[in-house]
Amino acid sequence: MAKTTHQNVLCNGAKLPAEVVAEIKPLCLDKYGQNRNVRIGLPRFIQSVFHLPERILDLLELAAYVYCADRSVSRGPKDAVEYHKWSRSFHFHVKVRDFDFWKQPKIVRTLNEALSFLSGDREFNFSFQPGHSTPPADLFDREEFALQAKTNAQISLFSGGLDSLAGVSELLANSTDSLFLISHRSGQPGTARTQEQLVKALVEAFPNRIQHYKFHCGLTGPRAAEETQRTRMFLYSSIAASLCAALSKQKFSIFENGITSLNFIRRQDLMNGRATRTTHPKTIHLLQQLFSEVIGRKLTIETPFFWKTKADLLESLGKSNQRHLIPSAVSCSKTFLKLEQASHCGGCSQCIDRRIATYAAGLAETDEPDVYALDFINQAISEGEVRTTLLDYIRQARDFAEWNADHFCRELLNELADVVDFVGAKTEEEANTKIWELCKRHGTQAMEALNRIRNKHDKLAKRIPAGSLLKLMAEREYLKTPVLRLVENVCSKMKAAIPIAFQKNSPKDEPDFNDKVSAILNAEKDSFEREHPAIRFGIATTIPDHSWHEQNLLIESKFIRSSTTPSKASDGIAADLMKYPSEVHVLFLVYDPHRAISNDDKFRSEFEKKRPCTVFIVR
Repeated sequence: MAKTTHQNVLCNGAKLPAEVVAEIKPLCLDKYGQNRNVRIGLPRFIQSVFHLPERILDLLELAAYVYCADRSVSRGPKDAVEYHKWSRSFHFHVKVRDFDFWKQPKIVRTLNEALSFLSGDREFNFSFQPGHSTPPADLFDREEFALQAKTNAQISLFSGGLDSLAGVSELLANSTDSLFLISHRSGQPGTARTQEQLVKALVEAFPNRIQHYKFHCGLTGPRAAEETQRTRMFLYSSIAASLCAALSKQKFSIFENGITSLNFIRRQDLMNGRATRTTHPKTIHLLQQLFSEVIGRKLTIETPFFWKTKADLLESLGKSNQRHLIPSAVSCSKTFLKLEQASHCGGCSQCIDRRIATYAAGLAETDEPDVYALDFINQAISEGEVRTTLLDYIRQARDFAEWNADHFCRELLNELADVVDFVGAKTEEEANTKIWELCKRHGTQAMEALNRIRNKHDKLAKRIPAGSLLKLMAEREYLKTPVLRLVENVCSKMKAAIPIAFQKNSPKDEPDFNDKVSAILNAEKDSFEREHPAIRFGIATTIPDHSWHEQNLLIESKFIRSSTTPSKASDGIAADLMKYPSEVHVLFLVYDPHRAISNDDKFRSEFEKKRPCTVFIVR
């Protein structure tokens, strides 16, 4: 019997095969009966399109179950930065209608490849079982009542965010086509209200041209265990593909700016499951392959905004007659938080991107000040994760603005490898150049936006609020690497704590000093990890040799007693520097209560000029 550490997921009444011994309790997703834990509004959607083939019904249910499982299984805490801790393995057991189609190894492989890349998870395996069926949704759920195809109609996803609003507005303004909008409803009233208000406004501006199709799907009961929702794009695009099948259309559109679609990592811990790839060019390519197989003919997913930045599309939207809708569009990824009257948290990556882009496009007045719960420009940023996200955003924008094409390609070699084959360029060089130009434009726009923020909000007659963006910019925090920012934080804590710890009794010896330092660091560990989630650090005396390569920062403590000469202390630090890997930054906390070191700057520079390290002397 085969043991598995996959999260087995049972759908549509499927049973776990007898030969599988699951180490983790299977997740049973049930849309019927007393144990119902998911809501899939398939009958209501069928009624809106009259009839869908069995294979398309299977696709919609499958996408719904994947989305619900994604939200039901936690990736783990955010300080678990290793790939194996944040990625998951799923094995879906699903009863389907068109068993002969879904059981094909090629289809299972295509599903796994698309979903694994999209979500950043290790694996999505599928075992299909025959025998699923559902009664007709109503009297019109028959093939002869299928929707009539329209030659002058386009299909587009519509989330209610700025990108989709800008795309839909552009389509309506620049053509006479009818437009079918696709929205997912998860049960969040705020999202539903946003979509309805925007669609109502667009219908008033462009009467008799818009039809809005909504697919209801979500968990019932307690709040979801996982909020990243990476697989939501699979559900969203499956709904659009189903409508394409019903209307005999060959394509649908996803409006997302290219910087968000590429989502180049800003720090190492944002790889894989931590970095969204929902509209990445490779994701789009893989979904096209899957949907073409399911529908039985070529289906194209268009991404018209791929070569635009968010500032580009905002500038275009600002010049249109729909400018007044900008405050109503919701971009926030954390609307589930208690935001009082605000529609955006103000601190997630989407909010940061939106706010800086509005300044870049000259539209800040349309978005301030009531939209955001956190005004990170003028208020102290209390959460370390928000501060880190903001600084990462600025640092990357500065790099993009300054790097030339060759340096850009060298720095992003691995990420570009997943992109160049899917952006429609003739050669790899052409693809890399166009992507560099896009990123450089984004970086330049963001840096100009920060200049505008400073000019507008930095009043010489007023004190800059500590911890605000204005303060971070004034102190050039974004120029410091994440490791150095943590080093500064540790040194600040130690400067205050060590003199107090040894105010009455000096350390007996260096091991005693190490114990006290370890106690102080451990007491502050949670605070450091919240403020610097990207950095793995540890105390050198407690980390075995083979674990050094897992750390970004190692902390060594040195005690210079009255009988210890500076040269002896220097020899000890020099020996330690030799044993640590060069890629690890080392912080030496040197306690010198008797002022044996006569020239601090000279003592420090001897080591800091040799390799990445910091020598901090405290008395």
